[in-house]
Amino acid sequence: MLNDDRYKLNNGANAFRSKPRTGYSLGAELGKVYFRYRKFNRTNDIIDNWTADIEQYQLGLKFELF
Repeated sequence: MLNDDRYKLNNGANAFRSKPRTGYSLGAELGKVYFRYRKFNRTNDIIDNWTADIEQYQLGLKFELF
């Protein structure tokens, strides 16, 4: 939810507050295969004083183009 101003409530107000977000990221690489995990939270106005925990997982294969 990086685009805070794109997500609106039914009354037209922004869904997410413009406060700093906190989080962390972890990763591992084994040869050409990698895994990354990222977690951060956002305070929002959808429900009073509620924090949305957002998690992302990445699994990929690295290769060189040039």
